[in-house]
Amino acid sequence: MAEVTTANIDKKILEYIMKTTITGPDLLNNSRLNKGTAFTDSERDTFALHGLLPSHVGSLEEQRLRRRNWLTSLATPIEKYRFIRDAIFRTAMRRCSIH
Repeated sequence: MAEVTTANIDKKILEYIMKTTITGPDLLNNSRLNKGTAFTDSERDTFALHGLLPSHVGSLEEQRLRRRNWLTSLATPIEKYRFIRDAIFRTAMRRCSIH
């Protein structure tokens, strides 16, 4: 089980440090721990993630904005519905695979 501690409070944003021994693909398959391209180079070294993620290091905010921009670029309500449905499905499938 990952241990959660508060790291700092800045501008009313609570940031957590998750301590885990999970590495590599197992970490990426854990929806509660996977930050995608937001893993720093140091974190990629620590958790053996090099080669498993795109080389670009970005932030969670960049990921959120990229998805939001994609959603708003879709022309019809059915396309938007499918985009949201697929995102929810992917999240649910990741959570079901956690043991």
